[in-house]
Amino acid sequence: MTRKPILLICLIVGSFACRAQEKPLSENDKIQNVVINMFQQLADRDAEKLKIYCTADIMVLENGSVWNFDTLLQKINQNKMISDFKRINRIDFIKTESKGSISWTSY
Repeated sequence: MTRKPILLICLIVGSFACRAQEKPLSENDKIQNVVINMFQQLADRDAEKLKIYCTADIMVLENGSVWNFDTLLQKINQNKMISDFKRINRIDFIKTESKGSISWTSY
């Protein structure tokens, strides 16, 4: 008779410990996450973390302008001078592709 309550307790405790497996990220999701994180570092004005998400030869086509890594650092430095600076990123991805070690995305 004491086996049933113990079994029931084990089942209840075990059900809380179970989790669904997370779906692995696709290659496109990984690429898009890099872009999201890069722009988050711009919003946070964190030049050191920005380096994690950029290569030296990064090229961002932004609103008709070409931004390189130096441009991104300039944007951070300009925004550090603004005390009430707030940037909210909203990125809608249109197309993401990669060939070999090169990737690009339109947003």
